Amino acid sequence: MPQVKDYDSLVQAVSDFAHRPGIGTYVDYFIQDAEDRIYRTVLAENEGRGLVWMENTLALTIDGTTGYAPVPADYIGLKAAQVNANGGIYDLKVRPAQWIYARYPIRSATAPPSFIAREGSNFIFGPFPDGAYDVQGTYYQRATALSAGNPTTWMTTNIPLTLLAGCMVAAAKFLKDQAMMEGYMQEFTGRLQEIIAADKAQDFGDDLQISSGNPAPPGW
Repeated sequence: MPQVKDYDSLVQAVSDFAHRPGIGTYVDYFIQDAEDRIYRTVLAENEGRGLVWMENTLALTIDGTTGYAPVPADYIGLKAAQVNANGGIYDLKVRPAQWIYARYPIRSATAPPSFIAREGSNFIFGPFPDGAYDVQGTYYQRATALSAGNPTTWMTTNIPLTLLAGCMVAAAKFLKDQAMMEGYMQEFTGRLQEIIAADKAQDFGDDLQISSGNPAPPGW
């Protein structure tokens, strides 16, 4: 039974659904477009949060001189962060960088930090850290793109049909088929909204909560 489960099967599915055998040559473009659309839509519709499959462990040390800690290269958003200070673990509240500079204008050793913000390739803190504190937590990462050399990702494992719909939107643009694009955009949007709703249900533990580790039915 044909299924989308990895790069090769996705390439085949795009060719099959487009009824254009030769279109597989361009599928890498469609995958890139679909992955970007999924990340953008998830962050926009999920109040800046990613999905559980996008989570990764944050483990950093603040530079005791500059007050900076490096942002991971695959970072797209912060879920939660804590600082190890004075023998305990304390939550860091997320604020805009401008807020931290306005609230804590003295940018030299002051105290253990209570706030964190991203500024370019670094995290900054307020108050300005008075030492090399360890920071831990969870962030949302952008996975290595799906390709022939990286044939599976969290998208092919957990939301393969949503990824396929996103690819078909891109393929329809390529083919200049407006009706096809509108149809697959509707499917893509509907699937992703349901996935986001299921993820929110798990996150907030309401009556719609789905078992942990798989916040959406297989194959979405």
